[in-house]
Amino acid sequence: MRYDFDSAIKRIAELWSIYRSLRHQPADGTWDWWIVKEVNELEKEIAEARENEKATARNSDQFNTQTNLNSPILPQFLEGGQAL
Repeated sequence: MRYDFDSAIKRIAELWSIYRSLRHQPADGTWDWWIVKEVNELEKEIAEARENEKATARNSDQFNTQTNLNSPILPQFLEGGQAL
């Protein structure tokens, strides 16, 4: 299952919008802590998901390279001598 980057990015934008709307309040940790915490968690999840996708892509590239080494270079021929 793929990570939903779009939803996470939209949620971060919503949280920063809330933060900006409350910026007239002093940032003393009584109201802003949960916004900052959730944004940090989402950014961490996004970074982990990107790393997982990179690792998956590397693994599939290695698999494709290994299988391509075993595939014939010359085209296969159908019966009757016609190239595929």
